[in-house]
Amino acid sequence: MRPQPTPARLAVLALALVANIGFYLPRVPDLPGGGDALPGTDKLVHIGVFALTVWAAGRVLAPRRRFPMGWVVVAALGHAVLIEVVQALLAPLRSGDPDDVMADVVGIALGVLLWWLERRAAARRPAAISPRG
Repeated sequence: MRPQPTPARLAVLALALVANIGFYLPRVPDLPGGGDALPGTDKLVHIGVFALTVWAAGRVLAPRRRFPMGWVVVAALGHAVLIEVVQALLAPLRSGDPDDVMADVVGIALGVLLWWLERRAAARRPAAISPRG
């Protein structure tokens, strides 16, 4: 029997999905000095959002079996490419950037690693004692 996702897990996944909306919004014009506030910030955002999304989706969709996590990864990879296509063709003040896709792939790998480490730690914990003895 597959466990039901907890409200906390669903909330974290919802937060991650909302964060992904930012990739489709028009870009805010550059700061007065030009560029991002800190160099590389854009790539860190891509890594962080994708890591959070994959980790959270894995916790909700693939708590026990490995196969559904493969679909999470496939969907995340497709989303990474879609973002850049949409930015290149449709989003004002945006452009598609292959380096962003690479940052997304790093985030996906980090999310899978965090999900796997969490599962491994949970498997090593002793099972809860049944109240019936």
